[in-house]
Amino acid sequence: KGLPWKDVAQIVNQLGISKSAFDETRMVDSVFTDNESIYLAGKGIYRHRKFLDVEEVSFDTILSEVYDELKDFSRNAAHLSEIVFKSDFLQGFDYYAVRYIIKLYGIRKGIYFYGKSQADTISLDKSFNSVNQKEVVVEKLRTHEQALTKSEIAQLLKSKSLFHASLYIDELTKEKRVVQVDKMLYTTPEKAFGDIDFGALGDFLKKIVDESSKPVHPSAIEPRANAEFGWAYSYSFYDAFLKFWCEDLGLFRSGHFYFHSEIGFGSFGDFFDQKGSESLSLKEAMEVINDNMEVDMVVAERGYYNWRASRFE
Repeated sequence: KGLPWKDVAQIVNQLGISKSAFDETRMVDSVFTDNESIYLAGKGIYRHRKFLDVEEVSFDTILSEVYDELKDFSRNAAHLSEIVFKSDFLQGFDYYAVRYIIKLYGIRKGIYFYGKSQADTISLDKSFNSVNQKEVVVEKLRTHEQALTKSEIAQLLKSKSLFHASLYIDELTKEKRVVQVDKMLYTTPEKAFGDIDFGALGDFLKKIVDESSKPVHPSAIEPRANAEFGWAYSYSFYDAFLKFWCEDLGLFRSGHFYFHSEIGFGSFGDFFDQKGSESLSLKEAMEVINDNMEVDMVVAERGYYNWRASRFE
């Protein structure tokens, strides 16, 4: 199954077979990375080559498959996970086994490899720029017809980790390279807003928020914007647009609420924690809502019931 460096160092130190003790917190770079008999088998996990699970086909068969996929790839360099994702044949092997074979023997086939900092870039061109996991996500979202969920994005990563996918999505959202267009769906800004007149919609939404005396939830914007432009978008679309252009429009955002000045709460739960108590009835809650924010009543009721369920049930 392999071992992380810390476990290896502990075993070596306990056996006392080294003249000096190994640092168990920091790997000596050359110990594994320069040894052809040891390969990276997971995040921080190393395994001996004799446990490489590639028995039924030759290394050359795997290299030929990678080569053929790279020849037809849309860019001159790809992240290895992109190539594996495209090939049913390669998906039959452990990702890290394929990585090891390419890293060690790819040059024989004219496949160049760069594997530092999670890049795992491969190319048929000796002069290429590395491709990190974030670029893989952006490229897939850019070329995929529909928006993707976090789970689908995770499958693009070599770790298949939902946690890693969330980290990349958060970073790309802050960089304005990815936008959330629905509760669970993500795509690029170009695909989400490609047919939109930014100026016209931005001015219209800003006017709604600026004219309001209370923080505005996109559910209150949806019917007015759809009527104005003849659309049928859900409020999630307007939320995505405002979130993306908030700073440019000179608006303040807190959670899913927008206003022309600072907002004192970040969610319905936060709002009811400040304004309510366990005895707060639905009717009383809606009265408090009307006094403090603009929001569709169905959305407000759902927020109220979710708050009660999370706090008192």
